[in-house]
Amino acid sequence: MLSLLVLAMFASPKANATELTLAEALRLSAESSPALASAAAQDRSAQAALDSARAYPNPELEIASGMTRPRQPGGENGRIEMLGLSQQFELPGLRNARRQGAEAGIVSGSANLAEARLYQYITVKQAFYDVLRRQEESGLAAENFA
Repeated sequence: MLSLLVLAMFASPKANATELTLAEALRLSAESSPALASAAAQDRSAQAALDSARAYPNPELEIASGMTRPRQPGGENGRIEMLGLSQQFELPGLRNARRQGAEAGIVSGSANLAEARLYQYITVKQAFYDVLRRQEESGLAAENFA
């Protein structure tokens, strides 16, 4: 991504092209950065994990039906039907531990997203000023050989 930024700035300007500003470069990199998109997705995932940790487990209903055949002579064939209902109950300590773990995941996800944004900002800004320096060096070299 940064190599495209460097190439775009070194390319010969067209008559109607506008100069890329630092603010525009930062905006473009923030919009198209896979690293930032990944960090944002992890942050949303941590929020979803907290929602899941807060939710109570749903009851489970099981229904089964089938045929039976005797293994010994004298038994009768028949139909078997079963209905089962179960509800999981969590111990309060386990529930609190799951919630606290999910909250820690949110803190971690937010810190990861902030770090990714900062790294993106630093990298783009450094590349932008590196390109400006090299453009100036190129202009000075052209003046020296002229």
